[in-house]
Parts: sequence; structure tokens; C-alpha cells
Amino acid sequence: MKRNIVFTLIMLLFCSAHKAFAADPIITFFIKSMPATNKNNSKAIVQHLSHPGILNAHIMKKKMGFNQGIFATYAGFSTVSNKLGQIILPRKQEKPTFNMIISDKIKPIMKVKGIVDHWKIGPGAQSAAYMIEKKKSEDTGLYYWNVKRTKLDEKKDIPLHSIVLLAKSSSIIVPQGITLAHKSPNLLLPPIYAKSSLNEAANALAMLSLNQFFEPIRMIHKSQPAGFMQMIYNK
Repeated sequence: MKRNIVFTLIMLLFCSAHKAFAADPIITFFIKSMPATNKNNSKAIVQHLSHPGILNAHIMKKKMGFNQGIFATYAGFSTVSNKLGQIILPRKQEKPTFNMIISDKIKPIMKVKGIVDHWKIGPGAQSAAYMIEKKKSEDTGLYYWNVKRTKLDEKKDIPLHSIVLLAKSSSIIVPQGITLAHKSPNLLLPPIYAKSSLNEAANALAMLSLNQFFEPIRMIHKSQPAGFMQMIYNK
């Protein structure tokens, strides 16, 4: 009898621990550094790099890439792209349809002091909007993402379940069209690209004043035979 009670208690503790560390479905995508092209004016580049401090900053940016340190918000959470350029967010909606807003300025509209009612594009912001929707082909049965640019009305509210990248829209390229997707509760969105003109320092300063309104993403690492698995843990 005692043995059965002990076994039951152990199983309850195990199930509770498993539930506590169960990972929620995620939304993730990669920001890649935009490859250099031959369209640049070499004379203008040389003149630009001749200014004090510019060359060192240029070399450092080349080594690090343009894709890390980019802030993103979604459904009350905030995160930043890692050294691989990956953005990881908890999935907080059933329908796999997203607005992606690229803007260097967003502002909160308060309901009462300390509580945000909604968000708007900030004055003088450089912004763009895209619709990202997961669909299934009736002919092939394959899943795919369809990305298209949409008209951005800066006077309207930013939709609640928008993924907002804090950057100038001229520094981010979002490829439009169809990309193959997988059937999974974890959503891997198509990659986007960051140009060398991206100003990480300015974006970080802009995010500094907004951090109080967002819950940061907390990550845990689970050991695996071939390495480790990174998971979101926000409860």
C-alpha cells in the first residue's frame, strides 16, 4: 500500500515538472544579411570610409553581419535577433496569418496609466507593412507561405497580433511571393534580409524606451544526445 502511494506521488511530481517545462509552440524566422552587390558607387564608399571611426565600424559590422541585434515585438512580448539572425516568439494565435510591420518608431496609446490599449506608428517613422499567410494547395496538398506587401495606414492602430520589427523599412527587405511551409504547430516564416544601412544602435535606443511595455522572452536549454534544444519558457 505504501509502495503504491509513493509511486503515485512520484508520478504526480514527474507530470507536474513535465508540464512546467513544456514548451509552447513558437513563431520563428531568420533575418539574413543582404549580400553585397556591384551597384554601389566605389568612389562614394571610399569617401565614406575615410571619416574617422567609420572604417573600424564598417569592419566590425562586416564581421558580425547586419542581422543580429534587431528587436521584434509580438502579442506583448519583445525579443532580439541572435547571432544567427533568428527571431523566436511564442505563438499566441491559432490562425497562421500575420501582419509584419517594419517601422523605426512605434508609440503606445495608453488605456490608463501603465496599461497599453493599442499601438500606433510613431510620427515621422519610415514604415512598411506585409501580410504573411500560411495556406494549403488544393492541387498538391502542400503547405506554403504567401507574402505580399499591404497598404499601411499610419493613422490606424497596429493590429494586436502583428510582428513588429524595429527598423527603418528601407533597411529591411521582405521577399514577396510563395515559399514552401511545413505542417506543424511551430511556424517557420520565410526569411527576410537586412541591409548594411541598418542602424542597430538607433534601434536599440528606440527600444529602450519601450521595454517597460513588453515581457521579454525567456529561453531554457534542454540537453539532447547530439547537443541541446533551445525553448521558450514564458509562463
